[in-house]
Amino acid sequence: MAETAAQTDAPLTTPDPFDPGIRANPYPTYARMRRDTPLCCVARDGEASVWAVVRYADCRAVLRDPSMGMTTPATLVPESLQGGAAARVFPNMLTFTDGARHARLRGLVAKAFTPRTVGRLETRIREIVGDRLDAVEHRAEIEVMGELAFVVPVFVICEMLGIPVEDRAFFKSWTPDFSRIFESERLTPQQTAACHQATEALATYLEDHIERRRSAPGEAILDHLIAAEESGDRLSHEELLAISIQLLNAGYETTMSLIGNGVRALLDHPAQWRVLSRDPSLVPQAVEECLRWDTPVQYSGRVAGRRTEMYGTVIEPGDTILTILGAANRDSELCEDAERFDIGRDPVDHLSFGFGAHFCLGAHLARLEARLAIGGLVQRFPDARLLEEARSYRDSALFRVPDSLRVELHGGPGL
Repeated sequence: MAETAAQTDAPLTTPDPFDPGIRANPYPTYARMRRDTPLCCVARDGEASVWAVVRYADCRAVLRDPSMGMTTPATLVPESLQGGAAARVFPNMLTFTDGARHARLRGLVAKAFTPRTVGRLETRIREIVGDRLDAVEHRAEIEVMGELAFVVPVFVICEMLGIPVEDRAFFKSWTPDFSRIFESERLTPQQTAACHQATEALATYLEDHIERRRSAPGEAILDHLIAAEESGDRLSHEELLAISIQLLNAGYETTMSLIGNGVRALLDHPAQWRVLSRDPSLVPQAVEECLRWDTPVQYSGRVAGRRTEMYGTVIEPGDTILTILGAANRDSELCEDAERFDIGRDPVDHLSFGFGAHFCLGAHLARLEARLAIGGLVQRFPDARLLEEARSYRDSALFRVPDSLRVELHGGPGL
């Protein structure tokens, strides 16, 4: 991996980019890191180190490097997750597999997320968005996170998995704690226990659901995955369970964040909200700018499979490199005036869905849901405005999910 000129003496310590104190707005810290500490050590665990990279070119290079894997061969399950339900699921999740096994599992799931397959869902997503907006048409305000950003993607992914409507409320309580499986290196004992409990609840529910679908199969993606399992040599039961859990979680977690953060970014820039309300043709590039500006998944980790030198510093095999996607997406190398939110900007190759072998399979679906949800809200309520200035986010360094987002629907005096 190439060094950047005049940066080989960059310091290796910096304020913690995962500090909860900067969560409301981590981007000034990211800017300082891009300038002063493009490579920094954020943790040490015995002989292994955890590094963070923040510049666009470095993040992209790490994510595309086949020697950078998701786990180490010797440790398929992180020590912090061993001894509970999460340890059963972790090694069989698509996220934490590499090489030929990853390609096999990804191939089984990929057909459900092709542009053509996702396009067939557009009518149903429009109906769901329309129903949600009809329900608040004559109200003074909406709480966007609970009433739109959560509801739309969870309805869609549950329909894709054949999950009954009446069961969907369960997942809102289970998945935030389950999602900690992706942040295993930073969990407290209490958070680890919650992760195990949520994983156990999801596994119990989905195993029962899988058995029900076996006896009455349909056309849901889950039915096709069950058929793959029953073919004997393509998908094991443990893989089927782990992929089902991951699909349910990933199917709405990041899209919920995208919709919420996108609405907030637009309402923080009311002139752009008004432009979008007058010109709906801008919705697709507005969604891309929302993805770039306030990234739903803030980082992605890789484990070095070979000795690598960056900025004059040696990264040893087994070290972890965290690519800070939220920082990379505001790098001036990616686009001019990158700290400015501008829905008129031509779309750029941001890293919000990752890059390389682990590029997000659900990117097409997330984009479609966000376009219809955000675009529908803007068109229906062109005079909407934020009712709160405070910024409160879920207790997660990985997922950038607003706790709430109260919006006045029909305008009024400014804050």
